[in-house]
Amino acid sequence: MLVVFAITVVTLASFYAVMSELPPSATRPILLPPVMHPRVVAEITVAAVDDGMWLDTRRGELVEISLNPNSNARLGLAEAQQSEWTQNTTIRFVEGKATFMIVGDRLEVVIVSAKWIEGRSPLHSTITMRKIGVD
Repeated sequence: MLVVFAITVVTLASFYAVMSELPPSATRPILLPPVMHPRVVAEITVAAVDDGMWLDTRRGELVEISLNPNSNARLGLAEAQQSEWTQNTTIRFVEGKATFMIVGDRLEVVIVSAKWIEGRSPLHSTITMRKIGVD
């Protein structure tokens, strides 16, 4: 009986030691774009996630967002009232997330990329294609 109790205690202690480790660190940003329509500003969220797609709220990285060079769409900062609309912009994560604005004036497929610039540890770049005005 004492042996069973000792095995149970050791097993539980091992379980809690493993579970109390720090969660894995983010490895890449992901883009969470909404449905986009021509001439309508859309807000896109970028999040720092680990390989299991869990948000890493410890991240405060600086990330460059850019569009493919031949795109007619433009990017702006979500927090700026009079945002300058450009082909690329730089955003900073707050608790693992950041937002930016995108607007396009015609039907097109845009390629949006997110590239790590600085922060706690490098994030892998990510690219996504998004359709403006095409469901």
